[in-house]
Amino acid sequence: MSHETHQNLEKDGFRALLSVDAGQVVLRSRRGTEMLLAFPQIEAGAAYLPDATALDGELVV
Repeated sequence: MSHETHQNLEKDGFRALLSVDAGQVVLRSRRGTEMLLAFPQIEAGAAYLPDATALDGELVV
């Protein structure tokens, strides 16, 4: 995919920060809103991540 084509793709999504600490998964928006209730599958998958994991990314819906 060319750089030009990549820039023209539009996705609907949310910027999210995920952390795992002492087995507790936290998923928040960039403004600090808790998001796990809206994305339960993220919590299920994050259960396999090691403690002290932090991820910053986009949830595309």
